[in-house]
Amino acid sequence: MVRGGGPLRVFEKSATKSLTQWDRIVTRVLTVSGKTQISGAVLKFDHHASEEVLASIHRVAKNTRKEAAKLGRSLGRAADDATLEAAVSTAAVLASACFMFSNVWLRDLLSKVLDPVLPQISNSDGEPLEFLSVHYPLAPSANPKAIRAALASVPDFRKENDGFWNWVESKPAKRGRSKKPNATQSFVTMMDDGGVVLGNIELKGKTLTLAVNSEAREARG
Repeated sequence: MVRGGGPLRVFEKSATKSLTQWDRIVTRVLTVSGKTQISGAVLKFDHHASEEVLASIHRVAKNTRKEAAKLGRSLGRAADDATLEAAVSTAAVLASACFMFSNVWLRDLLSKVLDPVLPQISNSDGEPLEFLSVHYPLAPSANPKAIRAALASVPDFRKENDGFWNWVESKPAKRGRSKKPNATQSFVTMMDDGGVVLGNIELKGKTLTLAVNSEAREARG
C-alpha cells in the first residue's frame, strides 16, 4: 500500500493462522531460492492504526522532498539531480522512517491492553442494545384461545408454535449510509426469508411476555 505495484505472492506457513481476510500487516519479505517468503515477525494493524502509519509516511515523504529541494537550491543543484532523487525515493523514505511502523503498532497495542474500550452494539434500527422483557399478567377470566386468535390477527406477528410468536418488521426501515466510519457493531436476528425480528411474544400460563432488545422497541410493543 506504500510502495504501490501489483499483488505479490508470498509463501509462508504460520502467518495465516492468526490473520483473517483484509487484515493489514507489516512484515519483512525476502526472496529465497526463487520464492518470496516472510522473514521475521508479522505486525497486525487495524484500519485506524494502518491509516495513521500511511498518513505519517506520506507526510514524511512530502517534507523530505521540500527539504531536499531547499538543499539542492543552496548547493546549486537542479531538483531532478540524481543524488537528490535517490535521497527522496520511496525506498529511502521508508528506510529512514521504518521505526514508525513498530512505534504506532506498539502504541496501539498498549492502548488496547491498558485502556480497553467496550464495543458499542446496536440493533438493526441503530438503537443501543438492551435486552428487556415486559410481563403482562392476565386476568383469571382471560381465554388463552381468544388471546392466541388476537395475536394471530396481527400481520407482524409470525407464529412459531401455540405459545410463541416472532414480531417481524413488516416494512424495512430506511437507513441512510453514514459518511463516516461507524465503530458500532450491529446485532440483528432474521427469519429464514430475511425478515428482521424486532422481538418475541410468549404466552405461558397466565402471563404474556414481550421480549425486545431496545427501549424504543419496548415502547413500540
